[in-house]
This record gives sequence, C-alpha cells and structure tokens, in this order.
Amino acid sequence: MIRRPEPGKFWYGVHVVDNAGNENDEQNENTANQPGDWGPAEVAVIQSASPVVQAFQVVPMNVTLGQFVEITYRVAASNSSGSGLQHVELWRKNGDDDWKEISRKSLAGETGEVTGSFNDSPPEPGKFWYGVHVVDNAGNENDEQNENTANQPGDWGPAEVAVIQSASPVVQAFQVAPLTS
Repeated sequence: MIRRPEPGKFWYGVHVVDNAGNENDEQNENTANQPGDWGPAEVAVIQSASPVVQAFQVVPMNVTLGQFVEITYRVAASNSSGSGLQHVELWRKNGDDDWKEISRKSLAGETGEVTGSFNDSPPEPGKFWYGVHVVDNAGNENDEQNENTANQPGDWGPAEVAVIQSASPVVQAFQVAPLTS
C-alpha cells in the first residue's frame, strides 16, 4: 500500500506486462482503449481535521492608489477536530514578492460557521493577490483554495487586484466627420 501523508490529489494506474514483453495500461492505450478505458483513478487525500473556507471574495478588483478593497470570507470548523476556530489571517502578495500575512482576526473557538471581512489599501501601484488562512485551536489550517481538503468545498482564489496611480481621464466618444470646404 502506498501512503501519502500530505493532502492533495493523486492519480493511480496499473501497467500489465505478459511473458512475451507486451504491455498495456489501465487505459488500454496499446489496444485502442479496448475492452475499455479504466483510468487513471483520481484519489483525493484530505486532512479531515482541517477547517475550511466556504466563501472568499475581494471587491473591487480595480482600485486607485489610496482606495480600499474589502475581503470577505466564510469559514467553518472541521467536525472531526472539535477544537474550534482560533483565527483567520489575511495574506497579500505583490508581483514576484513572497506571500505575507498582513492582518489577523482572532476567533473565540467557534465550532460552526463564521463570516467576517478585512479592509486593505494596497501600498503601491501594481498587481496584488489576496488570500485567507483559517486556523483552529489544534493548529490545523486551510487557505482560500482549501489545499488541505483537496479543494473541498471549493477553490476560491487567490484574488487579483489591479492598483493604478491615479484616475486617468476617459474618452466618452470619438467620431471622425468628413471635412467640407
């Protein structure tokens, strides 16, 4: 038996070889998928004690430097952990920089669903990515992609926000008319 200790998605298949050295795989690629295509099989390995992010959204997706974005989330504790939720972290990434935790909201050990929000003003023009992490009192965690529960109940991000220096004027209409002499 193969054991994968880390959460994620894994694909399994088989190859068969006869005494003459002829081979085939679970998709029967060497026999035009006959008598059938049986795989590979996808197996999701989850950390069942991990809390989950049930919803995650960032609005607006385009801002002028100095404006705020609102990051909303809905998280829930795992039924199997029983430890309750400890906190939610807001993470931000700029360009090629590493992800950084920029804010944290403490929770009171809730064992069900919790909704909340953060506000943030990106510090400079450019593209920024936002995400959240939820952590329970036993130290189990998950992110907006629900990486520790094989993207269940969903993959919500990260969310990209574009920040411009200042509002530029816009052209409302444009028309070329023939010249008359």
